[in-house]
Amino acid sequence: MSEPPVVYSRQVQLATCRFGWKTGFDKRTGRRIKFGEYDMNRASLIFLALAFFSGCTDRITPVEMTRTAMTETFVRINLYAETNKAIAPSLDVLAKRDGYVNRTTDGWNRPLQYRVAQDGIITLTSLGADGKPGGDGQDADISVSYRSKRSDGSLWVGSPMWLVEAEVK
Repeated sequence: MSEPPVVYSRQVQLATCRFGWKTGFDKRTGRRIKFGEYDMNRASLIFLALAFFSGCTDRITPVEMTRTAMTETFVRINLYAETNKAIAPSLDVLAKRDGYVNRTTDGWNRPLQYRVAQDGIITLTSLGADGKPGGDGQDADISVSYRSKRSDGSLWVGSPMWLVEAEVK
């Protein structure tokens, strides 16, 4: 049972042949096409586009971005101490590193809070998504601390293994 030819907006006249294949005639190019071919080409393009764009949808969350910024900032604090033999008085004095983002803001674009306690513990803090102390989930505070001095009072920050050995857990 053959169907009558139908003209679609693509200027292709389609019909079903006796083997059940949809065939057509492209009025623009004058070429005969199999509907199955057309579907496969379109399906292949859609599949490739989805595969490409699904790989591009991975995003760094603000929490991950904050933790990365904190780690990078501690590396810069260590470099400052190595060069100046002192703890950085603020994040503004830290040298920029070539090839790095050098951000001192959290994943919500608020400045990281920098504090050096009397006992020499250096702490970087982000107040989370809501910008308020406390909270749960995305609103939870993120805080990382390192000891700047060894138990004998000597400066620990600025030594090669400081980031590995001095984190306060």
